[in-house]
Amino acid sequence: MGLSRQDSFKSYERPEALQGKDLRPPASEKYSRSSEPDFPPLDMQLLEEGQKYYLITCRPCHGTLGRATGEVLAHGFLHPPKSFLEESQKKQSVFTVYHTLTDGRGEMLSVSDQLNRKQRWAVANYVKVLQKLPLPPSPTEVPCVE
Repeated sequence: MGLSRQDSFKSYERPEALQGKDLRPPASEKYSRSSEPDFPPLDMQLLEEGQKYYLITCRPCHGTLGRATGEVLAHGFLHPPKSFLEESQKKQSVFTVYHTLTDGRGEMLSVSDQLNRKQRWAVANYVKVLQKLPLPPSPTEVPCVE
């Protein structure tokens, strides 16, 4: 039997060998259900953990204060990261931030291989709190006193 003559199936038919089998791949850890809640309660311990992991994973691109002034810009990064102070970023929910950390978005890669679920929730909550804090002026905005 060559390419010109092959058995075909209608879209609603399944070959007998596949009857009763689930063809979906198993769910990965980042989407699996567990006994822990979908998101941990917001408290100071979670925010401190969020700050710790933000400084490790997010600061190189987004900067310490979320202004998109990280070190990658000095190394020829073609597409600068988003500033968390932009209105469009402030409007995002904590769930959107969490899913961006989990799946990546645009130029940003997923950090789910670096941070577990609780750590990603901690970082997402930290980012939302960071957006609400009054920020000191950036070094370029501070007048030079001689």
